Amino acid sequence: MINKNPCQICKRPINRNYSSAKYCIQCALNPYAAANEKTLLRSGHLYVCMFENGILKVGQSSSVETRIKQLCRDDVVRGLSPVKVKTFPCDRYLYPREAWMIDRLVAGPSRQIKREWFKRTSFSRAVQIAETASTIQLPWFRIRATPEKDEK
Repeated sequence: MINKNPCQICKRPINRNYSSAKYCIQCALNPYAAANEKTLLRSGHLYVCMFENGILKVGQSSSVETRIKQLCRDDVVRGLSPVKVKTFPCDRYLYPREAWMIDRLVAGPSRQIKREWFKRTSFSRAVQIAETASTIQLPWFRIRATPEKDEK
């Protein structure tokens, strides 16, 4: 389902494939547009975690081991253990890289359960996307805080 809510930064429609998104892809990929630039410039790891029931969780964290322990208490996989975990270090722009990774997973044949939880996604495909997200040069650009009005 395409999220048509307004972006919290630029107020344009989000037009992204998951309903919990708060920012349009332009603002999510733009460290200058965010209200909290420290959050966007944060470093850490992207991770892909597959659980015993075949459900994948992707995300970002500065402490992956702690995050995986927290995930095991989530309703989706409560009581299940992770079968495979792969992490990729990122020196900065962790949140935009995570957003890019999730958008690529949503665009594929996988079925999204929650924002970062997926069914019917192969672990190897998710790992490949996460690896690309951790190293890709994202298209940084500045945007206006408010969209320009058409001049007549």
